[in-house]
Amino acid sequence: MLQNAVMAQDSKDKVADVLAHMPAFTAAALKNDVVKINALGEDGLVRLISGLGAPGAANNAAIEYTIGAFTAAATQTGNEAMRKLAVSAYIKGLQKLTDRQAKQFIIAQFDLVGKDDAVATLKTYLTDNDLADAASRALVKINSPASKAALLSALPQASGAAKLSVIEALGNSRYKAAAKAINALAVTNDAALAKVSYYALAYIADPSSEKVLAAAAAKSGYKYENTEAAKYYLIYAGQLAINGNKLLAQKIANSLLVKAKADDLVNVRISALKILVNSTPANQQLLLTAAGDANPQYRAAALRFALPYITPVTTKARINKLNTVNDDAKADILFMLGQTKAKTALPAIIALAKNKNDKVKLAAINAAVNIGQEQVLGSLIKLMDNGTSDDKDMIAEVIGHMKGATVTQQLADAIPTVKPTTR
Repeated sequence: MLQNAVMAQDSKDKVADVLAHMPAFTAAALKNDVVKINALGEDGLVRLISGLGAPGAANNAAIEYTIGAFTAAATQTGNEAMRKLAVSAYIKGLQKLTDRQAKQFIIAQFDLVGKDDAVATLKTYLTDNDLADAASRALVKINSPASKAALLSALPQASGAAKLSVIEALGNSRYKAAAKAINALAVTNDAALAKVSYYALAYIADPSSEKVLAAAAAKSGYKYENTEAAKYYLIYAGQLAINGNKLLAQKIANSLLVKAKADDLVNVRISALKILVNSTPANQQLLLTAAGDANPQYRAAALRFALPYITPVTTKARINKLNTVNDDAKADILFMLGQTKAKTALPAIIALAKNKNDKVKLAAINAAVNIGQEQVLGSLIKLMDNGTSDDKDMIAEVIGHMKGATVTQQLADAIPTVKPTTR
């Protein structure tokens, strides 16, 4: 008995010594402190953890710093024995704690040091409304078949906030075996439960969830509402494409392009278009058609999505498109062409710099300069000389920002040849 008392006092003194040096202010001091913490062994670490109490009622800051330092060290390559010690001590230390926040802090350490050796303990907290969130997050980090199975097995028993945390974690784990159970939970009038279920189903991305998510999105009118059903239906389609199920993803996206025609749903259409572009980048006709859409936001998005796929062929297609769209769309296409540096487009662009519509004219002039710089200066000077006073001001402003070694000389050579009003 005396020996036990001596050992307990010795352990207590060692813990006190470690805490007295916290926090460490140099890397060398921290390294030395980690050695001391490790030397405490399981019993010492449990004693250290048991010192955690309610905020303000205990020396929490020093203890949390000490435990955090040990956790960080235990994750380093070559420190597997230290990691196992941390897990064992944290599991036993949790049993000594009564304060909710203290327990949350220790459970959070398993985010870093936990492996399958922590799963059984974490599973016991999945039905606790105060601790399920922390335990669920740790199981997501462990990310093993055992951790995913633990989450799914807790789902029927969990309720309230704990159930929401478990569902979210199953989604973050991308656990397809959970799709069936969550599909059933998603059909509910409980907005919080519905929202987290849609979230989980979107990221699990199992084909069996399509009908559930489609119905929810349709019920919302594809508009923003508390459950964000439309948003998660789009995420679901995107995840399907990423996972290789491009046909179903494209079916969903094409359906949304038809059903979300209203201007207030333009962001839904844009997201659907992006899914189609990502899953079928060779289908440039889709983007070409969208470049003439009546909605300016959708049109601009289509042109932006097209930029990575610019080739001589697609450039020619967009030049031809200029002949079939209204002035607003012309200006947008010209802006896009100006970003491509496609010199084959210059003749068509310079021709549109004579357009009667000022918006088209300015877009053409800017595009020409962006692509050709000093090479188009001669053409712009001619346009300026034959244009209105507004044209002259517009072109003069653009020329003022033109780059090139010959700009000054070209302007000087032009002055004697142009009309007085142009000089």
